[in-house]
Amino acid sequence: MGEKSNMLKIVDSKEMEEILGVSKVTLTKLRDAGMPHYKLERMIKYNVDDVVKWLESEYGVNYNNKSHDSTDSNDLSKDSNKDNPIT
Repeated sequence: MGEKSNMLKIVDSKEMEEILGVSKVTLTKLRDAGMPHYKLERMIKYNVDDVVKWLESEYGVNYNNKSHDSTDSNDLSKDSNKDNPIT
């Protein structure tokens, strides 16, 4: 019972906007910058773990995947170590 679940957390664009605390426009810019996503016909889906790893490697964002709150520490528009498509 105490085992960690290996289930993927797959979300749609609206859920990803809420998780990251960004707008629809910013999410589109992140996708254009290479953020991992999957297109299923007209739907766009995201694996939360893949997105978090990508943000950490590309932008140095220290995102706590266990918390899906939009707090200042997760506000992507404030973090800028390299050319950031968000700003």
